[in-house]
Amino acid sequence: MKNQIYQRITALLTVALILVIFNKIVLSRWGLPNVELIIPVLVIFGCYSNCWKFSMLTILSVAVLDILLWGFHPIYLFTWSGFAFCWYFWGRNAFDPFSSTRRILKRASISVLASILFFDLYTAIGCWLLWYPKTLSGLVATYVAQVPFTLYHLLSLGFVPPLVLLGKKISRVPIAVPVAVRVGTCRRVSR
Repeated sequence: MKNQIYQRITALLTVALILVIFNKIVLSRWGLPNVELIIPVLVIFGCYSNCWKFSMLTILSVAVLDILLWGFHPIYLFTWSGFAFCWYFWGRNAFDPFSSTRRILKRASISVLASILFFDLYTAIGCWLLWYPKTLSGLVATYVAQVPFTLYHLLSLGFVPPLVLLGKKISRVPIAVPVAVRVGTCRRVSR
């Protein structure tokens, strides 16, 4: 039984990693800008697996792909650490596999929404520190310029229901349940 659960979690994490790589290579480059799977995958599959190694592997994969595809930019330090903060604050509350899908979907949506908003506020501070004047008006200009990115990021909430359903489906493991039966009774079938 433990082996079956381990195999399911490994399959879940492999699918999640493939989704992140697909997102970085296909969606970010030729698809929808800033509609990202990374935060929903980190939060949802982080909650299903409750494993810090998966999140670090995901963030490391994102870092390697960013450097290989676009080269190093200082803002990446804020995006990568932002992903780590999102996982740390919202991706560590384990989902109860016995909860209803509706309840998990609600918790996941709230967690991903909070993660996206935090991530955008945090990376906007990075943009302000790197490229804008270090004044109050520079900070306000940074947050005003951040609004379109945040709206695109909020579209990532559309990935939450399929990811929750996928996680619920993969993590479902049959469990043998003992049933109480009276000893010494025999049931006769009459025809």
